Amino acid sequence: MKTFFVLLLIAGTTLCSYFGYQHYYVETLKLSEIVGHTDDTLTNIAVNFLDYDTGLTRHDLHKIESSKEYWLKRMKDVESMIDPNSIKNHQHVK
Repeated sequence: MKTFFVLLLIAGTTLCSYFGYQHYYVETLKLSEIVGHTDDTLTNIAVNFLDYDTGLTRHDLHKIESSKEYWLKRMKDVESMIDPNSIKNHQHVK
């Protein structure tokens, strides 16, 4: 009887692990699953019309979300750089 419960526990753990792995690492998401539902009807129509498989998994989205602050800071740093050749910053001599 004890062996049966151990086998049942192993089988249950294996099944949960398999389906969890499939859900998080293998299944790719459609655009509508990523964007979700918004209050803007035009956006909802566009998302539903162009609903395609993005190729992104839940794991990919988690990695992107966790590095978002880093990339926002990098973009802010780049945008704050002054280009010496730009027309705005170039002083014209008359």
